[in-house]
Amino acid sequence: MIVCDYSQIELRVAAELAGDRMMIEAFQSGQDLHTLTASQMFDKPVKQVSKEERQRAKAVNFGLIYNMKSKRLVDEGISENLKQAKEFIRSFFGLYNDFKAFHAELLNPTLEKSKSGPVDFRTPRSGRRRWLDREDLYWPNGGIRPNVVYNTPVQGLAGDGLKQALGLLWPELQKTSGRLLASVHDELVLEAPQAEAEEVCRITKDAMIKGMQIYLEKVPVQVESAIGDSWAEKA
Repeated sequence: MIVCDYSQIELRVAAELAGDRMMIEAFQSGQDLHTLTASQMFDKPVKQVSKEERQRAKAVNFGLIYNMKSKRLVDEGISENLKQAKEFIRSFFGLYNDFKAFHAELLNPTLEKSKSGPVDFRTPRSGRRRWLDREDLYWPNGGIRPNVVYNTPVQGLAGDGLKQALGLLWPELQKTSGRLLASVHDELVLEAPQAEAEEVCRITKDAMIKGMQIYLEKVPVQVESAIGDSWAEKA
C-alpha cells in the first residue's frame, strides 16, 4: 500500500489566498510553521520551543485561520485560561498580520450581498460555487457566523487542487499495475505490487504537487508518503 498526503495543505492554501508575507516566507524557506508560531506565542527563541508548545501552536494555526474563538481554545485545552487564549490570538494575528484584512475582504461583501438573497460565493482561482443563505451566515440570535466564509475558500481550493492531481495521476497510473483505492481528505491511498511500489509512489507525489501548483503560485507544495503492508503503517 502507498499512502501520499499533502503536508499542511490548508495552511499553505490559506497563506497563498491571504497573501500573508510572514507565512509565505516561512513556507518558502522551509521553516516549521508550528514552531514559528509557538515561538511567538510563548515569547521564546525557536530552538527553545518544546514539543508540547509546538503541538499547542499547531492547534492555534489551524484554528485561527477559521476564526476559532478564545473560549474554544480553553475548552480544548490549548490555553490554560481566557486571558492566555486572548494572548495566543493576539500573537497569531500579530505575526501573520495579513489574515485580518483577508477575513474582512471575504466576510463584509458576503454579508452585504446576503441582504438581497442567497449569495453565489466562489472559491478564488478555481471558481467553485457555494450558495450561502442567511442561516449560513448568521446564528439564530442574529450574531454573525463567519466560519463558513473563511473555511470555504481554503478547503474548497485544497479540494480542487486534489481533483486536478487525480486528473494528472490517472493516465500515469494506467502505465503501471497500481490502482487507486481511496481519496481521504488530503491524501491518496493506492495499492501496487511490491516491485512497482516506489514508482507508483513517485508518480503519485508528482501528480499531487503539480495538481495543487495549478492554484498555488507562491507557496511550495509538499507531499509526504509511506509504503507498507497496511494503511496503519503510514504513521
